[in-house]
Amino acid sequence: MKKFTLQNIAFPKSGICSEYKMYFRKTKNEKGIFYNELKKKITMAKFSSISFNTYFNSFSMEKWIKYTSAKYIYLEVVLQGSFIISLYTSKFVNNKVVTKKIKTYNFESESKKPFTLTLPSNITNSSLYFQVDSIEKNSIFYGGQYFVNESEYEFHKINLAIIICTYKRETYIKNTVDILLNNLLLNKQSNLFNNLSIYIVDNGQTLNINEFDSPYIHVIPNINTGGTGGFARGMIECIKTKEDKAISHILLMDDDIVIDSESINKTYAILTLLKDRYIDSFIGGSMISLEEQNLLIETGAIWNNGYIHSGKRGYNLNKYSFVLENEIEENVQYNAWWYCCFPISTITNDNLPLPLFIRGDDVEFGLRNTNTLILMNGICVWHEPFESKYSSWINYYMMRNQLIIDALHSNKNSKKKINYDMLYMDSNSQLSFYQFLFKRITRDIIYFKYNDALLTIKGVEDYFKGITFLKEADPIKLHNSITNSCSKMSSLEDLNIKISTKNLKKANTINDNGIKKLFRYLTLNGYLLPSSKVLLVSTINPRPINFYGAKAILLFDEQSKKGIVLKRSFWKMMNIYKKYIKISIIYFLKDKKVSSNYKKNSKSITSISFWNHYLHIEDK
Repeated sequence: MKKFTLQNIAFPKSGICSEYKMYFRKTKNEKGIFYNELKKKITMAKFSSISFNTYFNSFSMEKWIKYTSAKYIYLEVVLQGSFIISLYTSKFVNNKVVTKKIKTYNFESESKKPFTLTLPSNITNSSLYFQVDSIEKNSIFYGGQYFVNESEYEFHKINLAIIICTYKRETYIKNTVDILLNNLLLNKQSNLFNNLSIYIVDNGQTLNINEFDSPYIHVIPNINTGGTGGFARGMIECIKTKEDKAISHILLMDDDIVIDSESINKTYAILTLLKDRYIDSFIGGSMISLEEQNLLIETGAIWNNGYIHSGKRGYNLNKYSFVLENEIEENVQYNAWWYCCFPISTITNDNLPLPLFIRGDDVEFGLRNTNTLILMNGICVWHEPFESKYSSWINYYMMRNQLIIDALHSNKNSKKKINYDMLYMDSNSQLSFYQFLFKRITRDIIYFKYNDALLTIKGVEDYFKGITFLKEADPIKLHNSITNSCSKMSSLEDLNIKISTKNLKKANTINDNGIKKLFRYLTLNGYLLPSSKVLLVSTINPRPINFYGAKAILLFDEQSKKGIVLKRSFWKMMNIYKKYIKISIIYFLKDKKVSSNYKKNSKSITSISFWNHYLHIEDK
C-alpha cells in the first residue's frame, strides 16, 4: 500500500511551540513519561498513558469527510514495547464533551515497528483521537500519521506558491525559510517536495538575495506600498510564472509569524482531495498568540455588515473542550492574511487587492472572493498580538480603509448598532458614523493624543477624495507624511527622566466611583480644572482616570523602555472638535454619492495594469 499522508502526528518543537498539551496529554503516571525532542520519541514507564486529543493531533473526521473525497482512512502509529491502543470519537454537545471508545488494540514488539488501524468509515460527525497505554517499562512511542491508500483516489495536481510580504524583519524571514526548506522543500518524504515555491516580496529592500540560494525561493525587491502592495506584487509574480511552475494555489503569510510546517502539509493534503463542489474554497489558518502559545486569537472572522467578530477568540487550546468547540463551523466570511490559501484562478486581470497600504486589505479581498472557507484544527500560525505592535499612524489607515470597505460591502439601509471595538466600525447609518467618530477622537483627546485624533479625521477627509485619490496619490510620500506627523517615543535617557516601576503599577490601580466619577465627567476629565501635575501612565491598557487632572503625562512603554511626554491643550481639543463638526457635515452631504462612486469604479484600482503602474513594475 502506497501511503498518502493526510496528517502527521506532530511533536512540540523548540523555537516553534513548546506547549506540549497542544500535542499530547499525559493522562496517567505523568512522572513516568519522557519526551525527547531530538530523537522525536516519548519513552513511557509501565502503566503510563498518553492521549492525542489535542489541537494538533486530534483528527477532524467530520471535515475530512465533508470537504474531501477521503473515505477509507488509516492511522499508523510507530511503537516499541507493549501497548494497549484505544480509539475514541468526541464531539461537543450542549456545552459538554461527549467521548466514546470505539475500539481497542494490543501491540507488542521488542523492536521499533509500525502498527496500522483502519478508522471506521461510518463516523462522519465527530473528531477522532487515540490513546496509548504502556503495559511494560521503557515502551516507546515514535509518532505516526493518518493516511489514505494512494491507489484508491484521484488526486488534484497541486503546486503551492507561498507569498510572504516583509519589511525589515530579516530574523523572522530567515527562520520561516529555514523551516520551509528543512521540512518541505528539501524533504523528499514530504508531499510538497517539488510542489512548492516561495515568493518573498521585500518592501524594505534589505534582504540579501544571495542568502536564499534555491530555485524554489524568489526574493523580489519592491517599493514600500505596505502589506497590500507587497502581496499584490507577489500575486502578479505568481501569475507571470503560473505556467512554468504549474501554480494552482497561493498561500499568503505574514512575515512576523512562527509556523509549524505541519500546517502547510495539512493544507496541501486537503487541496489534493477536495470534492468538486469545494474546489474554489479558501483555506484559513488560525492566529494563536506568540506570547501565550495556547491562546487562540482568531479562527476566521465574520464581517456581518461591518460588525466584525473574531471567531473563537480567547480559547485556551490546551483544553480539549475548546479544541472541539474550535471545530464547530460558523458562518465565517473571510480569513486574515497571516495564513490564507486560495486558488490562483481567483486572481484575474481585474481582481487584485485594493491599494489600502495596510489594515483591512485582507477583509475587503476576502469579502469579495470567499465563498467557502475551510478551517481545521492544526492549521495555524503564532503571531504577536496586534496590541503590542500599535503605532499612532495606524489611526489614519484604520479610519480611511474602514469607510472604503463599508462603502463597497455594507448595506447602507441597515439600522444595526455599531461595534466600537478594534479598528472596525459599522457605518451602516449616518448616526452610527457620527457616534463612532466622536467617541474615537474624544478618547484621543482625553489621552492628550491630539495627533492621533487629527490622523483619524484625515482618514475621513481622504475617504471623501474617492477612487481618484487612491489611484493618483503616491503611497510612499503619503505614508511618510503620515508617520512624520506622529509623535515619537524616546528613551528615558534622551528625555532625561527617571521613573519607578512601582509608581507605574500604582498609577494603573487608580479607581473612582460615585460623586468623584461624576465630577470627573462634568469637568471633561479635568480639562476645565487648573493643574500643574505631571502623571506617569503605562501604554498598556491606559484609562481616562489615569489622565485626570494632569497638565502633562509621561506615557511609558515597559517593553521598549521608551516614553513620550504629552501635554494637555484646551485649544487643541477645541480645534479637533471644530474639525469633527466640519467633517460630519461633509459626511451628511456627500457619503451616498462617494460610496456609490467607490462601488462603481473599484475595479479600476484592482486590475493588473493598475498595479503594474502603481508598483512601477512597468518601468523595470
